[in-house]
Amino acid sequence: MRKLAIISTFDDLCGIAGYTKALVKQLEQDFEVTVFDLDQYLLRSTMRPLRKLGDKLIADIVRRLSDFDVVNIQLEHGTLGATPSDIVRRFEMLIEHSKPLTVTFHTVLPVGGRGLRDLARAVRHLDRRTFFEILREMRSGRELGNPIMRTLVKRQKRAKTSAIFHTRRDARTHRLVYGLRRVFDHPLAFYGGQGTSAPPRTDIRLPSAIKQRPDTVTLGVFGFVSPYKGILTAIQALRRLPDNYHLMIFGGLHPNDIRKGYSVHPYLERIISLVTQDYDPKALTKKEPVIREQLNVHVDNPDLLRQVMSGMRDISSRVHFMGAVRDDEFASAIQLCDVVVLPYEEVGQTSSGPLAIANDVGARIVCARNKAFLQYERYNPRRLNFFDVGNYLELAQRVTSVADSPPPGLPLHYTVETNRAVYKASFDLADAQIEAFHRELVPKND
Repeated sequence: MRKLAIISTFDDLCGIAGYTKALVKQLEQDFEVTVFDLDQYLLRSTMRPLRKLGDKLIADIVRRLSDFDVVNIQLEHGTLGATPSDIVRRFEMLIEHSKPLTVTFHTVLPVGGRGLRDLARAVRHLDRRTFFEILREMRSGRELGNPIMRTLVKRQKRAKTSAIFHTRRDARTHRLVYGLRRVFDHPLAFYGGQGTSAPPRTDIRLPSAIKQRPDTVTLGVFGFVSPYKGILTAIQALRRLPDNYHLMIFGGLHPNDIRKGYSVHPYLERIISLVTQDYDPKALTKKEPVIREQLNVHVDNPDLLRQVMSGMRDISSRVHFMGAVRDDEFASAIQLCDVVVLPYEEVGQTSSGPLAIANDVGARIVCARNKAFLQYERYNPRRLNFFDVGNYLELAQRVTSVADSPPPGLPLHYTVETNRAVYKASFDLADAQIEAFHRELVPKND
């Protein structure tokens, strides 16, 4: 049996580590798999002594790769360092060998896109946010994205080099723009296969407030507590739903967001404030001038103002912070929910672990219509229910509709078996065979 080295985070509480653990189970029937853990304490440090130790860690991994037949890098750029120079240097070290190499891209930096003309337009329109956003895109492309892709293109001239993306759009773009020859695409896949790919069973207890009512409808949001996850949108939607709807937040602050000197993280404080704010419509007459001033609104119709206020009551008894869940608990947590809610904002993501796991276990899913989720839906169509990013009224309406419907019974086209086939093909197929492989991978879906 051939030996496969996977270079990835593995012990950390992060999505890449969780996916790698699932991938090991998928591939261990074909390869003898060893995971080289990327120590984030060393690699993310900007202190000179620790940066040197980080480089030494990468050098030790490279030295051991001579014992393996094939190599895979699960690439999330930030796991290799905190600065573009560290990331690029360490990536170049990891691909110096001549073994067959496959790089799985979990984040795709902007390719082409906006440039100087768009930057000038933002200046003319005094659009500060867009101006700095374009600057960041241009800088990340110049200092990080382009150097890494050029290194891969250079390597493919001397050794078998493949890339796996999580969307067809990204696979096609990188094939055309950079000239990568061996490009594959497949969405994240965790469970749903046979044997070792079955989701683990763990004991996660429901809050007592949920158990007390037999008609309770449970909603779940997942992942690190971060602004782009759209948790505020989910809470705003919950305010517009009947009292038997409850929201469970599975996740905690990212370790990098635990800051010295903060008793409460600012974003977490916003969540708590939104959950606990309480304007009692019955007291509207006495408090109306104060409420109008606080809301900064002018409403002549008292009935309309009461309608606005009805969505602003303390709902802390219906919002449950479930804490961070381990990788092996994710599937069980999702199966506790009647509806999985993914209200993510658009931040340039190309994949989502919670979405893939929820789809693998057949959950009802309501998600934001961002680019990553639209791309994912192309692989397993008609299994997702969309709402526009940030539209909490539409989210509330979609949730009530989905909660009254049976779970999706449509077959999964892209599974752990097709994911396993993609990884094997990335190591084994000749360049001329790749196009035919993709046509035959899931014939029912094309």
